[in-house]
Amino acid sequence: MSREYAYNRDKGMCMACKQSVYTGIVKCHHKRRKLPLNQINKVPNLITLCDECHGLVHSNTKTKNKKILELRNIIFEEDNLIKIGETLN
Repeated sequence: MSREYAYNRDKGMCMACKQSVYTGIVKCHHKRRKLPLNQINKVPNLITLCDECHGLVHSNTKTKNKKILELRNIIFEEDNLIKIGETLN
């Protein structure tokens, strides 16, 4: 249900490229992947992306799209925090 709310909140548009996304090919990206289970699928943590932009977020392909770079940075920051935590333990 949260995915549908996020899709409607984003007006059926990819939040990276601003193109219309049809319900059959919509990707709902988790901004923060490491949240507790009771928070990860909450609407504020979800963002509507088209299939192409969702692939770009999770790849090393060069891009100048600011939203994709912002989402990549969130992933990078989370991964680094986990590595730091593992080092401290």
